[in-house]
Amino acid sequence: AILLLSAPKRYQYFIKRAADSLEVWGLYDDGWVTSAGEDENFIFPVWSALEYAGLCRSGNWALSKPEKIELHYFLEELLPDLQKEGYFMGVMYLPNGESVVITPGELI
Repeated sequence: AILLLSAPKRYQYFIKRAADSLEVWGLYDDGWVTSAGEDENFIFPVWSALEYAGLCRSGNWALSKPEKIELHYFLEELLPDLQKEGYFMGVMYLPNGESVVITPGELI
């Protein structure tokens, strides 16, 4: 049911779930997976749970594995590093590529 929500509602769900569980999820395959967005910007996709991340393991990401990211590390280290490198965040990325795309600073 969460996947059928609008992107803004999925974003709200992500924030609540991350705050409750103290973790977020990414896909990892010899490094974190990213996607090329519009204007050749890189998007770092994140999900609120293992199951949602696992749904995106196809195509170029087929060999990746869902990897838990502790919330304190995500907020204090990973997001600031991604902000410096010019990445965007793809929150609750769907297999069709739809997500809320925001800067790491906005997510913090």
